[in-house]
Amino acid sequence: MEDRDIWNGVPPVGSRPIRNKWTHLMILLSVILVEWLLWATYRYLSLPIIESAFSRIGFIFHIFAAPIIGLGPILIYWKFIAKEKGLPWKFTKKNLFTSVTIGAIAAAVLMILYQGANWLILVVSGQVVPSTTGMISLWKTSVANGDLVWFLLMTFTFFFIVGPVEELQYRSFLQDQVGRSFKPSTGMMIASAMFALSHLPIYFLVYGLSPIQVLFTLCWTFTMGSVLGIFYFQSRNIWGPIIMHGFWDWVLSVWILNFQLKDSFFELGHIQEILWLSALIPVAIITGYLLNIAYSTLWKKDRPDRSFGWGPIRPLSDISDRIGDHLSDTRLIGLFRSMDSSKLKFRTRVTRTTFSVVIVVMLTLLLSGPGAIIPDGSLIIVNEDPYGIDDNRIIFSFTESIYVAEGDEQNLNIPMNDTWLISSIKISVFWMDEDPTGFRYSNQPDSFFATFDVTGSDIMEEGPTDSGSILFVWVSDPMNMTNVDASVHIRCVEAGDQTPIVDPVGIRRRADNGNEITLIAQIEYYETLIK
Repeated sequence: MEDRDIWNGVPPVGSRPIRNKWTHLMILLSVILVEWLLWATYRYLSLPIIESAFSRIGFIFHIFAAPIIGLGPILIYWKFIAKEKGLPWKFTKKNLFTSVTIGAIAAAVLMILYQGANWLILVVSGQVVPSTTGMISLWKTSVANGDLVWFLLMTFTFFFIVGPVEELQYRSFLQDQVGRSFKPSTGMMIASAMFALSHLPIYFLVYGLSPIQVLFTLCWTFTMGSVLGIFYFQSRNIWGPIIMHGFWDWVLSVWILNFQLKDSFFELGHIQEILWLSALIPVAIITGYLLNIAYSTLWKKDRPDRSFGWGPIRPLSDISDRIGDHLSDTRLIGLFRSMDSSKLKFRTRVTRTTFSVVIVVMLTLLLSGPGAIIPDGSLIIVNEDPYGIDDNRIIFSFTESIYVAEGDEQNLNIPMNDTWLISSIKISVFWMDEDPTGFRYSNQPDSFFATFDVTGSDIMEEGPTDSGSILFVWVSDPMNMTNVDASVHIRCVEAGDQTPIVDPVGIRRRADNGNEITLIAQIEYYETLIK
C-alpha cells in the first residue's frame, strides 16, 4: 500500500525481482554509457557531412539517429538482458491533461523568465540602459531566420524527437529503474547527472564551448534535469515532461541560432557568460517551485509527505502545500482536474490535451509579440543623454547585401544626413556558407576581413574570421556629438571549398568562389536642435 501511495498508483515498469541493487545500478549505467559512446561516435563521424546540427540535413539526420541510438540499446537491454516483457517505459492515461498542460505552461514561464534573465544580463554588462524595454521576442527571432523549411524541421525535431527520446531515456527509464532499487530522489539525482553529462559531445563538437562554459552549462543542464525529474515523479505521467522539454529546447535553439548567425552582441566575455549561465539556475529553480505548487494542488492527494525521500522540494513543500490547499478547492481547479476524469473517453482526453498545448504555445508567442516591435537599435550601447532629449532620439537602420568574390574587396558607405548628431553606430556583418552541393560533401568555412572607418576616429579592424559574423560598435563623445562619415571595407580572404568526406588526392574538391555578405547598420542620432 505504501508503494502505491509513493508512486500514486503508477509504479515503474518491470516485474522480475532485483537481486542486488548495486549490480542493477551498474548495468543501468552501462546501458547509458553505451548510448553515449554511440552518440559521440555518430556526432564525430556525421559532423563533416551535415556541417551543423542546426542545418536542414542536420535535423533530418537527427530525426532518425536520436531514437535509434537513444532508445535502441535500452530496448535490447530490456528484452535480452533484463528479459522483461512489454516496453521499458511507463505510459499511462492518468493525469494526462493536467500534466501535459502544466508542462506546457511551465515551459512558457521558463521562457519568459529566461528572456528576463537575458535582458538583465544585457543591462548589467552595459549593452542596454535599464530603461530600455529590450527583451528580444521569440516570435521576432523565429521570423528573422527567414527559412520556413528550416523552422518547420526544427520544430518537428525538438517537439517530436528530442523531447520524447531524452525523457524516455532519463526519466521514464533510468530514473524509474533506479527508483525501483533506491529512493525516488536517488533515481532523480542519478538520472539528472547522466542527462547533463550526455550533452558533452554537443557542447564540445557542435557548440565549441570553452571549459568554463561547459562547467556552467552542465550545472544548468543538471538543474533543468532535476526539475523535469521532480515533475515526472510528481505527476507520474511522462507526457508532461516530454512537452516541457520539447517546448524549451525549441525556444532555446531558436534563440541561440539567431544570435550565432545574425548578431554578435552576445559575445560578452567570460565574466558575463558566467553571469548569464548562473542566472539560468535560479530561473529553473523558480519554475520547479511553481511545478511543486501544481503537485500540491493536483497530484499529491494521499501520498506521504516524504514519498520523494529527501530532496530540494522539501524545504518549500510546506508553503506549496498551503497554497495548494487553497487552490484545490476552487471551482477553476475543479474544472481543470475534471479533464482527467476516468469517465471521459481516451480520445476525448487526447483531443483536449492537444488543444490545450496549442493554446498555451500560441498565447506564449502572442505574449512575446510586443518585443517584435522593439527596434534592434534599442540594444546598442548608449550613454546617458547629456541634453535631456531622449524623447527625440531616432534610430535609423540600413541593410545591404553584396557578393564578395575570393580575393576581392568591397567598400560600403553608410548613408548619413548632414543634420544628424550621431550618438552611436552599430555595424553587423554576417554571412552563411552555402549548403554542401553533395550528400557526402562538407563546405569549408569562408574567411573575411573587415575594417570600420568613422571620420575623426581610429579605424577599427576585425579579422580574418570565419565565425559567421563581425560586429563593430562606435559611440560618440556625449558632450561633442556631431555628423560623421562611416564606411565598411570588406575583403574575402578565402572561400572554403566543398570537400568530399573521402578524397585522398583532392581531385573531387569543388571550388567555392565567394559568398554573399549582409551588412546591417543601426545609427542612433538626434536631429540638429537649437537649445
